[in-house]
Amino acid sequence: MQKFQSALGYALWAEAIADTEYTANKTALEWLEARLLVKVEPSRKDLQMAMVRTHPEYEALEFELAKAMALLKMTRAVRQRFEGQRDIISREISRRDSEHRRLL
Repeated sequence: MQKFQSALGYALWAEAIADTEYTANKTALEWLEARLLVKVEPSRKDLQMAMVRTHPEYEALEFELAKAMALLKMTRAVRQRFEGQRDIISREISRRDSEHRRLL
């Protein structure tokens, strides 16, 4: 049981780091988008966004954001798996304990 508790603690820590990385990348992408939109003349909104989204810096940050989101989803899945295993073990321990008490 303690093994799963430590693994769960590590998974929570890794998820927090992945969440921080995702938030930082998202903020940087939003900042870059706002900065690039200022440089484009305000004629048509769809043309402006197309120009921004094809900018090399924007594409690079968008790729980093996608990687951070994938890492966040993966760490959440691992954490949920450890939580599930911990809960199963905990229920089994409780069941055996109550069964043992009933026999005494």
